[in-house]
Amino acid sequence: MPREVAGEADLVVVDTTWGELQPLQSAPGVVTLGELELLKSLSGGAVLIDSRVPGSRAGITIPGAVNIPHDRILESRDQLDPSRLSVFFCNGPQCPQSPAAVRALVETGYPASALAYYRGGLHDWVTLAMPTERVTRPPAPVSAPGSKTTAHRALASRDQPKTKPRRAFLWPAPVPAGRLRSNTTGP
Repeated sequence: MPREVAGEADLVVVDTTWGELQPLQSAPGVVTLGELELLKSLSGGAVLIDSRVPGSRAGITIPGAVNIPHDRILESRDQLDPSRLSVFFCNGPQCPQSPAAVRALVETGYPASALAYYRGGLHDWVTLAMPTERVTRPPAPVSAPGSKTTAHRALASRDQPKTKPRRAFLWPAPVPAGRLRSNTTGP
């Protein structure tokens, strides 16, 4: 999880020692996106969903993201519009929050074609010095059925202040490939 460095306006520390690598594909039929594909999808009208729980958000998110915590995704399902692509992200390739949310949706019949997974998450976004914005308020409540969803109202307003791109500092050093843990089996 990227964390700001006190006294350094554009420097963050990225802890590479937590979590467990997640599979590239979060669920059958759900496409996985890199940064360029994410930007293209967003410019085409996709909705960006920050699925991190409040305690793991560290005060920043990707600009325009709407927070729907992974552990509330099924009760918040009506905030998603199956006619628009919803792109989920969390803390990075080693974070299980987005894959869990995507799998829960697919398992309950939500169309996989309306979902995408940005596996790099905030970890890769920040290490690539992409812009972030501060998280200034808690997640919005679930909207009433039939109303314009909270997620789409937030995207339309885009009223949160932007911050400039950040420098990334990896600490501790990346773990050698042979020492990484994985939750997948196979070669």
